[in-house]
Amino acid sequence: MNKKIRFYLYILGILWLGAAAQAVALSGSGQSESIEAILMEEEYEGQLSKEELEALTSEIFAEKKAESVQGITGNGIFSAYGYSPLLPQNVISEGKRINLNVVSSYNEETDTTKIIVASPIYNEDY
Repeated sequence: MNKKIRFYLYILGILWLGAAAQAVALSGSGQSESIEAILMEEEYEGQLSKEELEALTSEIFAEKKAESVQGITGNGIFSAYGYSPLLPQNVISEGKRINLNVVSSYNEETDTTKIIVASPIYNEDY
C-alpha cells in the first residue's frame, strides 16, 4: 500500500480515538453531536480511471478491514461505501451499516481528480 495512504490511515486511528472519547463525553452530558472525520484528501493529476479508483478503494478498505456495502459511479463521480469493525461510529443506509466512504470527483478545468476518504460518510459537495 502507498506510504502516504498508510500514513493517513494511521492518523485516522488517532483521530478516531479522540472523536470516540468526545462522543462518549457528549453522550454522558445529554448532548449529541454528529462526528465526521476526513481521513484523507488528495488530488491527482489527470482523470483516474474507474479501475484505478476501485483499486485505491480496495486498498483503503483492506487496510481498515472494511466490507464493501454499496457504491455509485457516473458523470465524473465515484463513491464507495463500506463498513469496518475498526471504526467506532456508523450510519444505517438501506438497512446496512456504513462507516467508511471513499469519494472521487474529476475537475475538467484543472484536470485533477480529488479523492476524499471520510468516516462515517462524507456529507459535503464533491
